[in-house]
Formats: sequence, C-alpha cells, structure tokens
Amino acid sequence: MLSVDKNRLVLEKVNMQACRQNQLLQLGRELAKMHLVKADAFGWEYDNYIGLNPQKNEWSQNWGQFFVDFRLQFQVQIIQQKAVKDEFAKILAKLKDPLVSFLNKEVKEASLLHGDLWAGNYLCDKDSVWLIDPAVYYGDREVDLAMSEMFGDSMKKPPRRSQN
Repeated sequence: MLSVDKNRLVLEKVNMQACRQNQLLQLGRELAKMHLVKADAFGWEYDNYIGLNPQKNEWSQNWGQFFVDFRLQFQVQIIQQKAVKDEFAKILAKLKDPLVSFLNKEVKEASLLHGDLWAGNYLCDKDSVWLIDPAVYYGDREVDLAMSEMFGDSMKKPPRRSQN
C-alpha cells in the first residue's frame, strides 16, 4: 500500500504474468505461514464481503456453529429464488446438528484465513505472488484449501492479461 485516506487507496501496480511453479510453491508456503496466526475465537470483528455478497461476522467460541450460521445459513438466507432457497434451507436444517458436531470435533484452533482463495484471487508478477480480494476471518485453515477447489482445479489458471 502506498497511501490511504477516507476517499482513496493507492496500491503499487502488479505487472501480471503467468505464475511459475516456484511461485505456486511460494504461495503455498506463505499461506501456511498465514495460517499460523491464531486467535482465541472464530470469526472477525466486523462484517465484510465474499465476492459481491455480504459476509456476516462476529466472534464465537464454537467453530461449527459459526460456520453453519455465518457461512452457510447466512448465504442461504440471501438466495433470491424461493424454491432454491427453501431447498437449501431444508437440507441445512436436516444436517445442521451433525455438521456442527463434526466441525467442532475436527477443529480446535482458529487460524487467520484469506477466506476466498481461488485462482481469481492471486496474482503473479516477475518475482512475487500477491493475494488479493480477501474475505478474511479466523477459522479452520482447511477452509482456504476447500475454497481453492470450489471451481474444480481452480488454482491452476491461464495467464492473466494486463488491463492497462
């Protein structure tokens, strides 16, 4: 970041190019370091966005409940097509308790997450890898890995074209 005020954010330009294998390895190592940053609770201090959708946050001692309520249920509530919304709500209601139990059994610590890690949210230049457009919060570090697979093999991507 070069400067910021209430009206403007000035960032350095990234001269994008296709990521090389060593840069993807660097991305993995740096992501693992980020996941070593821990919190005493799951969540975040304020709401943010995942893509264009709002993402609700608060602090919770219960990972499973946080994930179901603020990552799954909240997104289901904003579905506009009633039939689709009702179907997802029915499925989530049926699976909520076993899902909360499973998540709490598997996850004991809250790691700092990018929160929306997919191929469109990292860039490479000649020397570096840049993470962009986070939906940051503290949660299960495997969320970032799961997000990276959401669109299939999404972490392998074609080169980006510079938009000058």
